[in-house]
Amino acid sequence: MAALGEDFSYPYLMGVSGAAFRVQMHQPNWCPSAPCAVVGYDCVPGAMKATGYKLSWMPVQRASDKEQAKAQGLPTLQASIERGIAVIYSSEEASLAVGFGQNGQRIIRQYVANGPGYVTTDDWPWYIGVIEPHELPMERRAVVAQSLHLAVTLAKTERFGDYLSGFAALEHWADALLDDARFDGLTKDNWFAIAHGNGYCYPCLWSARFNAERYLREVAEGYEDLAKSRLLDLAGLYQQMHQTLARTKPEFECIWSLQPWNLKSPASWTRAVRLKEAALLREALQIEQQAIPEIEKLLPLLEDPAQASDSV
Repeated sequence: MAALGEDFSYPYLMGVSGAAFRVQMHQPNWCPSAPCAVVGYDCVPGAMKATGYKLSWMPVQRASDKEQAKAQGLPTLQASIERGIAVIYSSEEASLAVGFGQNGQRIIRQYVANGPGYVTTDDWPWYIGVIEPHELPMERRAVVAQSLHLAVTLAKTERFGDYLSGFAALEHWADALLDDARFDGLTKDNWFAIAHGNGYCYPCLWSARFNAERYLREVAEGYEDLAKSRLLDLAGLYQQMHQTLARTKPEFECIWSLQPWNLKSPASWTRAVRLKEAALLREALQIEQQAIPEIEKLLPLLEDPAQASDSV
């Protein structure tokens, strides 16, 4: 967005898209895909509508005719880069195509980049995504109200496709961690997938609620008096939520410690660790169950021009 001359903050995009308020768990098995923007509830359309842009996906490796797709994708990718707009390079994760090397190779900033992080590749992703201006962005106050309506929907909707959502996802997740039968049969050969699903979703939930707090504090600055006070109070609840999720010691070191490459073996994923995680998830659920009614009480105030400030 910066290349397009926009100054939307990361928390703002997380908030308006719904990603900051979302929690999902894949069923019947846990999967690290659950926090990804486009699965289950798709967060991308909300972000595009709020900002006035359009994201168009073109299948490449997932196309029925891969060679034709590559031939069509190359000029599409080149045209966007020549306009100064990076192209999303999306497979399991999303990188950015930012330029061309010799012989048509793409210069990619990888999603795992640390520092400059640019590599040259002949490989193609599952999809390329091109972002273009589409229409005027929504009025800021309408965006805020819409995002909070979405927060309520995401919390109260039991599932989106194969993904449990909101209250139901948190309840299932906490209960499943206490289901010893689920873990008794884990071995070094079969434990990685379930540990990956759990270990990735947990810090992603922390990050979502961390950005929910930042989003609410950012947009609160555009209101006055009661509306601002209520938004800041709501931000405080999301702050409690992410601080709760980060209270991991001594059972495990930090929010990222549950990743299988940090645990290293199923023996390290002890019942004490699972009990602690389940307890933190239940505390987060209780706070979320406080936050959603507060949002519902706040929405009429945000939507009534007579009660809220003229600018957001």
